[in-house]
Amino acid sequence: MPSAQQGSTHLRGRPMARAFSLEDLVGDPWDGHTDIYAIAVNPVGTLVASASDDKHVRLWRLWDRRTIAIFKHFDPSG
Repeated sequence: MPSAQQGSTHLRGRPMARAFSLEDLVGDPWDGHTDIYAIAVNPVGTLVASASDDKHVRLWRLWDRRTIAIFKHFDPSG
């Protein structure tokens, strides 16, 4: 898998995240979300955070695509 620093590995999702390069598909879908609208990769390319309409942010280890934390969105209006 290309490193995140090369800028050629991307995530998208509906209803699951999928890692891919612009040239070739990389691996299987990443299960866990629906309607992903934002992602971020840490500077060393080891972690990915994905935000979704399910009101959760998932933190993933990039090398094995495992969820290591789930954060629920807090809405003060209820």
